[in-house]
Amino acid sequence: MLAMNSGTLFNLAGAMAALGMLIWLGFIVFSPTARARWHLFRCNYTTAAEIYERLLARHPGRLKLYCILAEIYLLLPRNDAQALKVFKKVMQFNLDTPNREEIDTIVVQSYLKNDSADAEAVTVLENALRAE
Repeated sequence: MLAMNSGTLFNLAGAMAALGMLIWLGFIVFSPTARARWHLFRCNYTTAAEIYERLLARHPGRLKLYCILAEIYLLLPRNDAQALKVFKKVMQFNLDTPNREEIDTIVVQSYLKNDSADAEAVTVLENALRAE
């Protein structure tokens, strides 16, 4: 059996740790969702929202992204047209989010403020009344 001295063992452990960090950093750099989650972890919500907005522009069928983006918009807090569009998608597809009641309230208030009488507004208001 080969005898290893402690210096060789520490060099090997250091090389393995460096390789692990390199793989982890590469994952963060090249994966948009990992990068967005890193920004969320660091409470940089604006940058995370921008990454998720680009992902949704490329993949509008990924419904899970709407939930995540809606939660980020609530943290910012945003009630602009882009945020309302995402909130409406969450309501339209009946997606499960932790703050669903808050999202419903924001959408209903936006319809009431704008005095909308279109079919979508009526449906949203009816659903809000049923929830009560």
